[in-house]
Amino acid sequence: MKAKTVLLMVFVVLAWGSAFPIVKVVLAETTPVTLGFIRFLVATPILVLYARLRSGRNYWRTFIEKPFLLALMGLTGVMGYHVLQNFAAEVTSPTSQSIIVSSNPIMVTLLSAVLLKERIGKTRILGIAIGFAGVLLIVLSENPTASISSSSFVGELLNIGAAFSWAIYCVLSRKLATSHTAIELTATSMVFGTVFFLPVLYLRENPHLPTSLPVWVGIVELSLVSSCLAYALWNHLLSQEDASKVSISLFLIPVVSAAISVALLAEPLSPMDIIGMAMVISGVLVAERSKMS
Repeated sequence: MKAKTVLLMVFVVLAWGSAFPIVKVVLAETTPVTLGFIRFLVATPILVLYARLRSGRNYWRTFIEKPFLLALMGLTGVMGYHVLQNFAAEVTSPTSQSIIVSSNPIMVTLLSAVLLKERIGKTRILGIAIGFAGVLLIVLSENPTASISSSSFVGELLNIGAAFSWAIYCVLSRKLATSHTAIELTATSMVFGTVFFLPVLYLRENPHLPTSLPVWVGIVELSLVSSCLAYALWNHLLSQEDASKVSISLFLIPVVSAAISVALLAEPLSPMDIIGMAMVISGVLVAERSKMS
């Protein structure tokens, strides 16, 4: 693998891993739905322009060929995922969020078996079991009293809901990948997702803009770096290397998120968090390697 490719992978991992603690910081001055809406109000036009330049005039056909599925991608992977994640960020740590979201490939495997009729072998079942055991460990570590009414328990359920929403997005994206490029699907689903923010924003919140410069820097980073540049670079990496090779780097996202959270936010990192992280990553690796063999 070329040095340039490795550097791009490192950048993407840093961008996506840092997003979890940055969201935590930004939510100190704004609200979950407002943050998601501003983030994609900035990011979506840029990605649409990028998709248009990459695909030419044919890009606009993306909106009319599979509108229902693309709208569902926007509802789950853009609006749903980020609203659930942002609400969870108010009561859970960035580390636990990133660990639970990193279990997404396991949820994709289960949904693919149900919706796409893909076969799950014994080794993948083992990987799924290990990964979900790690998620359960994280949930229990955040809520040691096992109280289902505690804010931390509700937050972890929201994290699981966010990971599940992203898994639905990934399965739909896989279903449409034969007729559209990844950047076309990403940009178009973001258009739908940004629109879906509006009724939730109206019904749930009284929007107000943050006033401090550090928070606006965080919003700009989430919009331009984590949502635009990282997605564009990720699609470039997938076009240059096997998906199985570059996807391994995504397992470092919880490590990056944990390191930043501990260093900058003084978030505690318990032994249970570390063990849970290792179990989730191990489970995903087992499941993914069995799929490639």
